[in-house]
Amino acid sequence: LGILPGFEYQDGIAEMRAGDTLLVFTDGITDATNNTEELFGAARLERVVRERLASSADDIAQAIIDAVNAHAGGEPQFDDLTLMVVKRP
Repeated sequence: LGILPGFEYQDGIAEMRAGDTLLVFTDGITDATNNTEELFGAARLERVVRERLASSADDIAQAIIDAVNAHAGGEPQFDDLTLMVVKRP
């Protein structure tokens, strides 16, 4: 998925097998900060997803949003939080 005009993107095909989970997100998720300007980060995102791999796509997405909001602690964010979770049964 390309969102920036004029940026050179490569396309490809990936096969999702039964049980696979695809997570697509913008940097607003990983760059969310708390009151000490600590980033939510990729490691924290991965931990949240791994802990919920057996859950539905909706549950995984909600867990990520809840974790980002808890991390931010009500601090205003400078970027959008865009997230898509797809699971293949």
